[in-house]
Amino acid sequence: MIGLAYHYLSNTCNLYKGIHPLDWYTFERQIDKLKKNSATLTFDENINFYLNEKNDFAQKKYLLTFDDGLKEHLKAAEILSQKGIKAIFAIIGCATFRNKMPLVHKLHWLRSNIEINILKNKLEEIKDINFLIDENTKKKAQAMHIHDDLDTAILKYNLNFLIDYSKLDYATSKLINLYSKSEKELCKKYFLNIDEIKKIDKLGHIIAWHTDKHLPMSKLSKKELKEDLDFGYEFLKKINSKSEKHLCYPYGRIDALPLKNLDYVLSSKFKYAWTLEKFDKKYFKPKYNNFLLQRITTNELFKNDTQLISKSLYLDIK
Repeated sequence: MIGLAYHYLSNTCNLYKGIHPLDWYTFERQIDKLKKNSATLTFDENINFYLNEKNDFAQKKYLLTFDDGLKEHLKAAEILSQKGIKAIFAIIGCATFRNKMPLVHKLHWLRSNIEINILKNKLEEIKDINFLIDENTKKKAQAMHIHDDLDTAILKYNLNFLIDYSKLDYATSKLINLYSKSEKELCKKYFLNIDEIKKIDKLGHIIAWHTDKHLPMSKLSKKELKEDLDFGYEFLKKINSKSEKHLCYPYGRIDALPLKNLDYVLSSKFKYAWTLEKFDKKYFKPKYNNFLLQRITTNELFKNDTQLISKSLYLDIK
């Protein structure tokens, strides 16, 4: 089984580069094609069967996943439920519990509203922030942000991985307040609330953990990692005590994974954890198999199917 990762679903484009929404028409076309080919997990099928490498079932199955707990994911959950398809919806804690936008989404919002060079200048004005553009950074940026051009990838890699979190969190909050009412208002507008999360669970889908702040888990200390996973597990248990618990690693690429601390993930009571990498399992102990499960993006799966490329580029820009 392979996970298929969805994020933004929208019929409008962003003004500037770096965000990749999928329009609803293309989303449903993709889902219908997968369903027609019996390539998605349905409500009456067992996840464990398809994850068991010893089974002799040859057909590939995709488990649809939706990251970040975005408001539009409730509509996606309802569409999938009508089609009999089971999916994972991964929630970020700070947006749900504290009306605090995850840094990555503050950056998404700012990048979609402010031209890149202006954004860089404003961040540098608020805090002492420097952007790296050396060859090593370029290489890592391209490997992490595979769907972006080089300039956008370098910007995103700096913002997501290199610049001090506290500096960037402070600077982005200051900018958010200049361009909107408040982070609280943006959270209410863009992220699922508890009642909506419970509704998705009642539709039969899986609610998963996407960490509290959506930081690269490779950057968390052992203490921070344990606290985050404990908090996430208790949250999921309150939503549905009977379901097996899933973790979707933020970013999912190799630089962001807690590979040195997989034992902490293994002992966290989560049963599965999903990456955006394909690992050769022979280099890892079998006990880690369920914690290095592969996901791919819709861009990767449908890249050769021109009929299923998003039509968002041809719609009016908001």
